[in-house]
Amino acid sequence: MDDSSFICRQSEGMVTHNKRRSRQHKLVNHKKYFPTLPLKILPFFALRRGARRSQMRLSGTPAGFSLVELLVVMAMIGTMLVLVAPLIAGLVGSKGMTRAITEVASILEQCKTEAITRRSYVYVGFVNATNSSNNSELRIGAVISRDGSGSNVTASNLRPLAKVLKIENVRAVDYSSLPTTIKDMAPAQGRDPADYVSNFTAPGVSFTISGQTFATGIVIISPQGEILPQQNSGMFRPRAAVGLVAMRAQSMNPNDGAIVSFQGNSGAINITRP
Repeated sequence: MDDSSFICRQSEGMVTHNKRRSRQHKLVNHKKYFPTLPLKILPFFALRRGARRSQMRLSGTPAGFSLVELLVVMAMIGTMLVLVAPLIAGLVGSKGMTRAITEVASILEQCKTEAITRRSYVYVGFVNATNSSNNSELRIGAVISRDGSGSNVTASNLRPLAKVLKIENVRAVDYSSLPTTIKDMAPAQGRDPADYVSNFTAPGVSFTISGQTFATGIVIISPQGEILPQQNSGMFRPRAAVGLVAMRAQSMNPNDGAIVSFQGNSGAINITRP
């Protein structure tokens, strides 16, 4: 072998070696600048062991919430519900009491107006009941004498003025059963239990509206708009007070109540509530 052929072969070997190194260098640089490309794009032999591991980590499924994190969030939600529930119940109870005050005052005022306008006797009944949901319910009904007399109280002579009014989660009570805060606010003349509708009796007077019977707790309003202790009485009651307490099912709320007082001679209505 002469020197020229040896040099030629050596040159060819160097060229082949340089081409191989250039190709490998390009593959490694491709991996360096595009590390998230799938493995199938790059020849597997061109990746180092550490690069293959990094590629596998990058192409994995993203991690979600751990069980501990979910339990912590659920515990926080439960704590918030415990704290907020009494506030919601208080707001609902307050709304129910406001409605009860408005309804009681309104029906007493309307019945007084009806008695004076028609010059007849009007009977307003209050009864505590339990509805189909096992919640306390105050029911109010009113009838008027057809012939205008105060002596004929037979069912045929008493005409309903409206449907039975039902107020859920409210009960009518006398002074002794009112919340302490309401008792302390009541005027001196409004503390006699005998002045409270829940203790009223009207012997011989009872009526039924839509299946609901009213036999006690009846307020008698004369054609002059006065409240009488009994029919055809020459005297009038000084006042008729309706004590109201908020209820939760069958339990009283000791912090929520009111008094709606109807003055026996003038018909003026006074409301006592914090």
